[in-house]
Amino acid sequence: MTIIGPVRHFNAIVAIGFCAVCAFSFWAQESHGNVLLGEIQVPLVQIRHLGQGELVVVLFEQLDRIELEMDKAFRVKKLAATSQDLVVVFSNVPYGEYAVGVFHDLNKNGKLDTNFFGFPKEDMAVSNNAKGGPFGGPLWQQAKIQLAQSAMVLSTLKLYPFGPKTTE
Repeated sequence: MTIIGPVRHFNAIVAIGFCAVCAFSFWAQESHGNVLLGEIQVPLVQIRHLGQGELVVVLFEQLDRIELEMDKAFRVKKLAATSQDLVVVFSNVPYGEYAVGVFHDLNKNGKLDTNFFGFPKEDMAVSNNAKGGPFGGPLWQQAKIQLAQSAMVLSTLKLYPFGPKTTE
């Protein structure tokens, strides 16, 4: 009979500790209403043409193909190409599936320029370093990422040199 008292006491301490951990975890995650929010960090490497044009980093929700069309974007960030390696952060993003695309808009016209056949004329990359096919950009299944935590760092995106070797 003397064991029951300490066991109950121990169980109560464990239960209180568990509740405290759960409450802290919930408090530590940013939320907006009932929607959990996180951030997506996008590391970019091999940026060429420093000081020219601007980098356009686009966050997409569900699409069939990632074509880097701004009118289909969930969020867009534009920044100067100041370094060969940069990290772009999308904050307050609801948990869910997304894809990220980036292109170096050398002429600042707000779109990924392509040639007659639809091949990019400016450096670009897509999440998971997914590649497009003969009929358009990468498929959603190849490019999608899952935000399910307060912060996620994407695999490094290498900007592929579709653009000119030099812009001078």
